[in-house]
Amino acid sequence: MSSHNAGSDHRLLRATIQDQARPEGRRPIPRPNAKKQIDKDLFRMAVAMNPPKPPADDASGYQDLVHCLQEAATFAEEEVRPRERLQPETRRLLQQRHRLRRLQTSSALKQRQGSSPRTQQGH
Repeated sequence: MSSHNAGSDHRLLRATIQDQARPEGRRPIPRPNAKKQIDKDLFRMAVAMNPPKPPADDASGYQDLVHCLQEAATFAEEEVRPRERLQPETRRLLQQRHRLRRLQTSSALKQRQGSSPRTQQGH
């Protein structure tokens, strides 16, 4: 604007465009969402099969113990399946209800289709 404008500029639109697009072909790495737990019996069996060696000194003995326990934990790790939100009986009842509603809807449509020409002839 070359001249002085003393009026209000509240009608002007002010915007900033920020372009932070990802490079082509790059997608975020999906994170695993399965929870894991350690099976106690498998853990004990893994430690019994590969016991830690007697330590030569404290530092190496500790590192060996940590390594042994980590290996056993990795071996005994298992995924925990999420708890089902609906009981099998509830799921079965919902499916049965769905089938019945579809049957009722289809029979109602057949009745409407069958009765619509008669009502048109009567008028």
